[in-house]
Amino acid sequence: MSIWARKTTGLVLIGWCGLMSAGFAGEFPAGQSYIIELESTVASSGLGEYYVPPLQDAFDATGLHYEGGPGAVWVATVENIYDHGSWVVRGGKEEWLYQRRILVGLSPADFQPPGGNLSEDPAFGVEAVMLTPDADRVDELECLIKAAVGVLAERYAPTGRVSADAQVCERK
Repeated sequence: MSIWARKTTGLVLIGWCGLMSAGFAGEFPAGQSYIIELESTVASSGLGEYYVPPLQDAFDATGLHYEGGPGAVWVATVENIYDHGSWVVRGGKEEWLYQRRILVGLSPADFQPPGGNLSEDPAFGVEAVMLTPDADRVDELECLIKAAVGVLAERYAPTGRVSADAQVCERK
């Protein structure tokens, strides 16, 4: 192996290790304060009544504590990503199913997302996904939110987005 190849390989490995540590470095901020921020359309539509209780319960269970006003260190967000449904073959039969997705985010209070929408582009977020025949089930929504927060606490990083299979949330 030439000296150039060894140096290049070394730089690639150093660069890859740097990316890996940047992507996975960071300890979940248990013990710190957070506030929940909803988009104005969610708050004005009344959907916040369905989003906030399971979101707050799940974040409180991680060790964060709800501040409820200025001074919080973190901002928690939730975004429901709607799907119009499609025919899916499952268990040998064709069913009309919706892909239900919830994006839960956690960002420093002073974080400014590139697109300006914190709910859609948090510093770190988890998108929990499931298939369901009924996209309006409140119990499945609560389960999705709690699953996303659980994965967020387990896999926390300062920035990024991960997906989580939340099919266990489907009511059978």
